[in-house]
Amino acid sequence: MSAASTAFSGLAWKMTSVGKPSDAALNKQETRSLPSPTEDQVLVKVAGVALNPIDYKLAEGHMRAAGTPPLYMAGDFAGVVVEAGAKSGFSKGQEVFGDLLNKSEANPLGGSLSEYILVPGKIIALKPNGLTATDAASLSLVGQTVLDCVAKAEAKRKLPEGARVLILGASGGVGKMGVQICQARGFHTIGVCSGKNRDLVMSLGASEVIDYKEHDWSEKLKDDKVDVVFDFAPSGADSTTAWEKAIKVLKPGRIGEFITISGPDEKGEVSLGKLVDMLARVAWRNTFSGFKHRFVLKQASTAKLETLKEYVEGGTLKPVVEKVYPFSDVPKAYDHLMSGRAVGKICVSVP
Repeated sequence: MSAASTAFSGLAWKMTSVGKPSDAALNKQETRSLPSPTEDQVLVKVAGVALNPIDYKLAEGHMRAAGTPPLYMAGDFAGVVVEAGAKSGFSKGQEVFGDLLNKSEANPLGGSLSEYILVPGKIIALKPNGLTATDAASLSLVGQTVLDCVAKAEAKRKLPEGARVLILGASGGVGKMGVQICQARGFHTIGVCSGKNRDLVMSLGASEVIDYKEHDWSEKLKDDKVDVVFDFAPSGADSTTAWEKAIKVLKPGRIGEFITISGPDEKGEVSLGKLVDMLARVAWRNTFSGFKHRFVLKQASTAKLETLKEYVEGGTLKPVVEKVYPFSDVPKAYDHLMSGRAVGKICVSVP
């Protein structure tokens, strides 16, 4: 299918310059035109969007390696295929979900706060049955991140049923998915969060919860060690503090693994120097600490989304959405997300 065929136009939210996406003077609705998909691409009419912290880090210019304004906002989406390339694996009318950030306004791919989004077929999947578009959109980035982290933990050995895993940031976006997926895998899952979120994390399947405001988890678990520490909390540059505490609770003998999604900088800024420094520290830890330190950067794929779909339809994974905003209130939605008060996902419905 030729990219020169009929183009599609619709409204989209564009970050016009570096700044906060909660600023309506910078994050504006504009008309966005997209080409028809190439043979391996799909054009989707977006129905629901989920927001993530990476959105505002991109908008604020902290992740220039991944993209910089002006760009179209957000990545998580669910919607209906309106045109599909012959080799995309999809067809018109199918309901799909996935996530893809936009790197710049000149790039037609990604950017889900748009009436239409153009994506490669290899990174989307059929939407889970029984979910709304916003519920489905809320799963993609965080769910795939957890699957990648579990895969990294099992790269050398499969974790047995009952394996003890500790989840830092258990009430956060990735953490809530982590608790559910680890519970579905049969692990003894220990969540770390504030006491006010204890009941929520327990309801998602945690075997036990530690209130970090009441107890130092590294002291509480030092005599009852764990196989894996999943660091899903915003714990600072390269998770150094979390790592130093984790080695007190991990099983020794190069069995215990520390899996983190924290990059080289607390604000999410990525530079060659910071990346080299982080990798050097990771290499040192893996060589001399007696434990394994793993950094995970999510990679999107149809196969992972299909796994999430199976979990949802099997009743072991459910979205946790706090509020759905109308498409006209995107700056307000980002203000809510950036306030730090949200417990569930912040989503946007697209008319």
